[in-house]
Amino acid sequence: MSNRSSTLQVNRELFIISLTIFITVVVWITVELYHIKKNEQFETNYESSLKTEIKPIDKTKVERITREH
Repeated sequence: MSNRSSTLQVNRELFIISLTIFITVVVWITVELYHIKKNEQFETNYESSLKTEIKPIDKTKVERITREH
């Protein structure tokens, strides 16, 4: 009986180790996919911001703001 008990203990430990590794890999892949998605969103936002035309500030507004402060 002792041999069988020892085998069950080893099997249980192997199962726990395997489950831990599996969960770790699944979480890691999920996080990497999340980062890839966020990077794509950032690239899209960045590229669209580069296409945005920057308008110069009106000189009278600048003078008014500097006078107020």
